Amino acid sequence: MVWQTILFTHSNKWLMNFTNSISTSIMKTIPTSLTIILETTNISTKVRCVTVLTKFSMAIITHLVINYIWLDFNLLKEKNIENFIKPVTCLPEAKTFLKLLICSASKQQHLSVNSFWNFEENAKRSERSVEVKLLDEEELLSITRTTPTSSLPEKTNLPIGIKIEALGPEGRESLRQQLLYGEDDKELDEMLNKMESISRQGGVKPLPSGVLEPMLNKTGYDPRSAPQFIQGRPVEVRVGILVQSIANFQLATMDYDMDCWLRMSWRDPRLALNLTTPILVNDEIFLKKIWRPDMHFVNARDSLFHRVTRLNFYAFVFPMSGKVFLEARLYVKPKSQLILCKYPHDSQTLQLRISSIASTNDSVSLRWFSRQSDAIRIYKRLQLPELYIAGLEKKNCQTQRKTGNFSCLEARFLMKRSIGYHLWQTYVPTATCVLFSWISVWLPEEFVEGRVFVALTVFLTLSAESSSAKETLPKVSYVKAIDVWFGFTSVFVFCTMLQALIVIGLEHRSRQLKKIATEEATEISAYKISILLSESQMHHRNALRLDTFFKVMYPVIFIIFLFIYVFVVIEGEENKCLQNELNEQNNKHVEL
Repeated sequence: MVWQTILFTHSNKWLMNFTNSISTSIMKTIPTSLTIILETTNISTKVRCVTVLTKFSMAIITHLVINYIWLDFNLLKEKNIENFIKPVTCLPEAKTFLKLLICSASKQQHLSVNSFWNFEENAKRSERSVEVKLLDEEELLSITRTTPTSSLPEKTNLPIGIKIEALGPEGRESLRQQLLYGEDDKELDEMLNKMESISRQGGVKPLPSGVLEPMLNKTGYDPRSAPQFIQGRPVEVRVGILVQSIANFQLATMDYDMDCWLRMSWRDPRLALNLTTPILVNDEIFLKKIWRPDMHFVNARDSLFHRVTRLNFYAFVFPMSGKVFLEARLYVKPKSQLILCKYPHDSQTLQLRISSIASTNDSVSLRWFSRQSDAIRIYKRLQLPELYIAGLEKKNCQTQRKTGNFSCLEARFLMKRSIGYHLWQTYVPTATCVLFSWISVWLPEEFVEGRVFVALTVFLTLSAESSSAKETLPKVSYVKAIDVWFGFTSVFVFCTMLQALIVIGLEHRSRQLKKIATEEATEISAYKISILLSESQMHHRNALRLDTFFKVMYPVIFIIFLFIYVFVVIEGEENKCLQNELNEQNNKHVEL
């Protein structure tokens, strides 16, 4: 029947499911109505049944066809109607009815693409063919600048998603600003804020993803094709991340674990519908049917989606504008070049770089959300065991490969290391060992074993502590602050042990000379005895002077070292080591 053929309405209408159900109901109602008409003997009942059935069917058909079949102006001229109907294969009497529908639809003036239907024989299947004319920016700017809406030529074809009504005074200026300065994300903010307020008030709920199913099936939607609807301008994808946790910092491998929500927003005019309610997409199968940016984390060793209890994502399609907002939860293990010159008093810049896999700058352009809170956001309850976040930075960059230039984004987390752990696990124990080594200076000269035991024990303890602290550190070619600390304390304790050995040697020589002078007093002259006793006293005095000198100098030298370590090594300006590492890191940013 003719009306069955025409009921293949424009597939971007969410009423498609409703249309199919009504069509099925009518087909089921006809046999029942005919049975009633044939069996009843009351003529008035027959007339009423026929009248009601006819009015009901024609009202549904007329409403759906006239209001939901949209055609382009170029196909609405009388001379083109026959060319339009020519490829249509259906019942002969359908041509006249279809011609009337075209003339009725021409008064609505809505479409911006060349659209027509191809009905195969017996109406087994229908397809919608779409031809899009992409206008360059100069042509569009000339239209938005000089052409009023009332005098637009009938052959004006705008890109998909931009209707002719948008060329009013406000629409022309909005389109002009978009062409000159790019697309703004304020529209998305307004939509999300409106949705949030509606959800809090218990208002209208978003529509299910099944609303888009008929449109995707009928229009030949290609999820592999980027929605470029302005010639020469790439698809602009806004990106943001919400960091939930940062943990497991590995200094040896220079990587860390991050749990975050990745936010993306772009405009796909092919998903535009005449609806005001947003459409919720939370089905993984349906998500694969629409176009998504092919983004990846450039400096990630590993990354994966959370899948408990299902893929953690959701998306909103705003049909009035074709805007798509997608948010997915990810686990990422990024690597970052750490500069450890001042470790453990260092400040690190952890980088997270996002780029497109195969889409060059000509097709996809990545940009951060305008607001800092939308671009990079940290979970307010996030607490890190060793580092804390001192600041956030965002920047746009480009990645160069042999296949072209690719747009990329870089998030920088400015981290500072908390000194509490190293203060109590490194500095306090080693400083105590240094103070303990001073005991050997205060021991009596005769206590030889005690002096050697104290100095040797402290030296071995520092060596073990130094080895334990360096196990988790990477093997780098430059000197770190912790190396300076352990190096000085080790040298300090070694000097203490060396001084103890010198004092012990002097005391031993003094006692030996004194013993010779006493035992051989009858065999040598008094002059030689006096010389031996004099040398013995001299060695003893030298040992005492050496002990007295180091009793004062040890604390003084240690205090001077502390001032130099704190104000020069830790709080001083960036040294040559750090500058060299920064230069090497900047050189690595250029990818071949």
